Amino acid sequence: MPDKAATEAQAAAKANLYIALQKMFPTASKRAIDEMAKTILEKRAKIARFREIAGLQPYSEDSGDTVAMTEVGGHAIFGVNSSITKESHEATKELRQKWFKMVKWCPPKKKEPKHLGHVQSLTHAESHALIRAYERLGKLPKRIIMYVDRKTCNICKGEMPALLKHLGVDELTIFSGDSLEPLVLKAVK
Repeated sequence: MPDKAATEAQAAAKANLYIALQKMFPTASKRAIDEMAKTILEKRAKIARFREIAGLQPYSEDSGDTVAMTEVGGHAIFGVNSSITKESHEATKELRQKWFKMVKWCPPKKKEPKHLGHVQSLTHAESHALIRAYERLGKLPKRIIMYVDRKTCNICKGEMPALLKHLGVDELTIFSGDSLEPLVLKAVK
């Protein structure tokens, strides 16, 4: 049973979510706001449950661990940053290296990326979830919504548009961390 402080924190987060959604969508009905809030809270709960099942620690701002989730065609697909566990680093290294070679783009200020360190977003949960979805399903919709338990970093914001283009995704909307305002990334032309 959750302790009183955790329950109060959840109630406050839910109230803040409702307020933010009402500000973002001032003409939306109460029912629409309820549905949006319910969806966001359900996705956050799925990520927490994934952490539990995978044997990961609960989310903490100090941990550096990130889990991302997208739902495509009724399938919930998760991604993790490569440093979340030693096992995840080894298990995802081959997949990430494959995509590093396939995407073939130069990030800003790099003449030619030579290793994964030059394309850091491929080691982050957001890219991992998208790559896993593509590998599993073979094709992705033009627009995708993703939920991430940590704020999406500037590296992902700058590098992921090239990955989106390769995946055939025009637009990725990310609800990240406790941010109530979604981040929208568009594929490079």
